[in-house]
Amino acid sequence: MSYFRDGQYRETLALIDSEMHEDDIKNLKFLSEPFIPKKLQKKFTSALELFEALEKSHQLSENKVEVLVELLHIIGRVDLAMKLLEDAHLLGHHVAHGKYVNPFYVLLFKLSEELNIQELQSLSFLYGKVPKREKIVFGIDLFSIMLQHVNLSPTKLNDLESYLANINRNDLVQEIRDFKSAHEYNILYGDKNKDYQCMMDETMSSPVLNYNSNDTNATHHSDASVIASEEEFEVRPVPESQTSQSNQSHESQESQQSYRKEILVCEDENLEVGMENNLALSLNLKHFTQDLSSGPLSVNDILFEEELEDVTEYYRMKARPRGICLIIDNQRFTFDETDLEATHLGNRMGSEKDCEALKYTFEEKLHFQVDIRQNLKDFEIAAAVRDVSSLDHSQYDCFVCCILTHGGEGFVFGSNGRKYSIKEIINCFSAQKCPTLAGKPKLFFLQACRGKRHQAATVVEMDAPEMIPADEDLLPPEADFLLGYATVADAVSYRSRSTGTFYISELTKALNTLADKYDLLRILTRVNYEVSRLVYSEGQGEQRIVYKQIPAPQYTLRKVVKFL
Repeated sequence: MSYFRDGQYRETLALIDSEMHEDDIKNLKFLSEPFIPKKLQKKFTSALELFEALEKSHQLSENKVEVLVELLHIIGRVDLAMKLLEDAHLLGHHVAHGKYVNPFYVLLFKLSEELNIQELQSLSFLYGKVPKREKIVFGIDLFSIMLQHVNLSPTKLNDLESYLANINRNDLVQEIRDFKSAHEYNILYGDKNKDYQCMMDETMSSPVLNYNSNDTNATHHSDASVIASEEEFEVRPVPESQTSQSNQSHESQESQQSYRKEILVCEDENLEVGMENNLALSLNLKHFTQDLSSGPLSVNDILFEEELEDVTEYYRMKARPRGICLIIDNQRFTFDETDLEATHLGNRMGSEKDCEALKYTFEEKLHFQVDIRQNLKDFEIAAAVRDVSSLDHSQYDCFVCCILTHGGEGFVFGSNGRKYSIKEIINCFSAQKCPTLAGKPKLFFLQACRGKRHQAATVVEMDAPEMIPADEDLLPPEADFLLGYATVADAVSYRSRSTGTFYISELTKALNTLADKYDLLRILTRVNYEVSRLVYSEGQGEQRIVYKQIPAPQYTLRKVVKFL
């Protein structure tokens, strides 16, 4: 049974190939080495060639996309993985991760993602066996050489551990130790384990690898049950004895099921089921049966939820500079009465305070390269974002864009009073239009005002009049974006001529003091709290009206953003 309609399978693979850049293909090739020997991969120049090889090794087909989905997840192209699942009519179903791709290669890839070019140079020097003709740009370049020299394997990690300790990357040393601990059985008895040994054998006759062949739990996942979900899914460690009992129980159930599969859905009863990684699922269960021939469950039948702490990973944030921070600061506005599409707007006095604060925060505190553009017309805003998105961001880890201007829900104003779409700005940095930022966090902070000043005898002005809530999401349908809006859709924001806007003032203050301790989302929560405490009031006594503001971040981040 194919998951795809006629012809859609190959169309989807072709689309994925067109949206992948060189680094994505390189990473996929490395992670696919246990399936496809490296010597066969050397001639591959496109993802399509890799997909064909995966098909020949029986790892990819119209009714088997799980390996490719997991590979795309690991390299950070969740947007493409979601596209594959959507076209396969599997969106909303849980595809088990950590089951298909060799965990040793996953470890090396994760280590590679955390190393900057200076650290790689130090590691190459410590290793001392890198051929002169080889160019080391990424960690996987060095690891591939060490693998070829047989100086690196699941049982030979001590040298790499020592090198990492030498450059003070103790966090990565711990990653290796965690790997050793998790795979202790195979580390100790790998020489007696054929499947384990063939993991490193590029001439193996079978491309299918069972890394945990001695783990009884590994046999619990048949091809017929590749895709399954439980309504309430919580991962937590359990004692070994409980895992053993659970395994026996599961084996008993498996022997009783031949043509029908028992699906577990939430209710009152609690059951613990052993997992390959010695974790357990804590489930509330209600039993019902489903004939396998009836096809996969619909998205409405399934709810899959994992504990955040079990899946949390951090975006790489080691590059110096971290990335480009584009600041568009529109303070002064012109008006052409003959321009029917222009709006008459007042100048934004005090915006220079915001611009100065942002420059200090992102340049001095967070190590970004700041690019300030001031008083841009609508078409100049478009040109500025296209200009920055066309740059090579491959040496950077992040991108930040701060826009200070008048605006409304879904648009900002150019200095000529013309509207420009926020979505157009953000889409310039999609994986397709800016491939060197794919998989990296792209952060947008919008202090957008509507231009209606407060006329009372005060130095505080409203940055926007009443706004109509938007029906559409401003973020693109892909991962790694954050949009920090100064206010919710139906509220106004405020600006002080002497100190700048409430939002930017509190945002920069929080980043300056908390970035070395907390991740970005925690900091933004703190910003929400601090801004909500600020008040703007009109009138006196019983006639006094108090206004408040609350920022509204939206995001599709896959990992934790921590700048320092």
